[in-house]
Amino acid sequence: MANDLSRRALAEALGTFSLVAVGCGAIIVNQLTADLGHLGVATALIFVIMAVATDTKAEG
Repeated sequence: MANDLSRRALAEALGTFSLVAVGCGAIIVNQLTADLGHLGVATALIFVIMAVATDTKAEG
């Protein structure tokens, strides 16, 4: 049971880190280049959510 809890906590931490890192990175790129816009930032975050959800489903 402790192993399951640690795996879930690690998955939560990695998912949160991924969202924060990609979201902040997309915002910085948008500020520097003005190429992404709101849609580009949202798309970057959606890709992270899809990747995390796909990985979560694959694990069980």
